[in-house]
Amino acid sequence: AGEFIEAFTGSHRFVLDYLVEEVLNSQPEEVRTFLLDTAVLSQLTGRLCDALTGRNDGQDMLAVLERGNLFVVPLDDQRRWYRYHHLFAEALRARLAAEQPERVQGLHRAAARWYTEHGRPDHAIAYAVAGHDFEHAADLVERALPEARRQRQDRTIRRWLGGLPDDVVRHRPILNVVVAWSRLGDGDVDDADVRLRDAEDTLAKMPPEARTSDDELRQLPMTIAMYRAAVA
Repeated sequence: AGEFIEAFTGSHRFVLDYLVEEVLNSQPEEVRTFLLDTAVLSQLTGRLCDALTGRNDGQDMLAVLERGNLFVVPLDDQRRWYRYHHLFAEALRARLAAEQPERVQGLHRAAARWYTEHGRPDHAIAYAVAGHDFEHAADLVERALPEARRQRQDRTIRRWLGGLPDDVVRHRPILNVVVAWSRLGDGDVDDADVRLRDAEDTLAKMPPEARTSDDELRQLPMTIAMYRAAVA
């Protein structure tokens, strides 16, 4: 088994080179452009592809790629959702990063906007973070928190917060309090206390109308008091 894995790893680079040189470079320009524009996507559907390419033929193009056996895998019986073969996707992303590195963040952000508009916050947050659009990602996390709490998606909430830079979190009292809750769960009482103080300070600096315009912010002083009791 060890020899097999070593042999496969050694040939991995050659497989990628083949995918790029023999497959990608032999495509018509519009197909090649479509493949690179959508390389950042883990799943593909027509309208989502259109949001990244600026075209309106995403679903037709996916059907063309499937008929041409071009490394796309259907994910449903209706042929609405697809994904690229993992190795091919890796090759596409490597080529995109090499040829057009300045476009990568923008493509991730376009995907984040599409998923936001279609009510899929988990995907939207992931793409916003990948696109380094951290303020937008933090907005999405704050909006998604009430439903995530109702469904007890604690692990998902931790993952969302783990993708955000700490300086972004510390300037948002709602997120800072959620981090404090997470620290309490880990037994880190000292950091939980610091987070609660930071949240109180940030909340006190907000204008009164901002503190009362949002249900989460209105309830935050009570939540902080509860967590302080837990810290004590």
